[in-house]
Amino acid sequence: MKFQTQLARANKTIREERALRIAEAASDAQTKLIMDLKSQKRNLQNKLDSMTDLSTDNTSTTTNIISADWNPDSFMKEIQSLKVEIVLVEQQIKVAETTQKEWFDEPVS
Repeated sequence: MKFQTQLARANKTIREERALRIAEAASDAQTKLIMDLKSQKRNLQNKLDSMTDLSTDNTSTTTNIISADWNPDSFMKEIQSLKVEIVLVEQQIKVAETTQKEWFDEPVS
């Protein structure tokens, strides 16, 4: 009967089953972290691409029209900020992927 089988399970078996579930949950969390960081990087790159779609006169095919009140200082600061954010996210991705490999991709000894 199942109840008796459950009661008779060895402590080692119980710990191994729990350890597997915990390890899977942690691995899933790390994978999600990597996916979220990659999504964040894509969003930043899309924002940078959108910002640099410029024109002085073509209102039908460009996002940003450079007009008389256009501010080059704030424009360049925003580009700089986005590029720095992208570099930082790229570094976070590298760290997260290294952690994934170190903690979850290597065989258990």
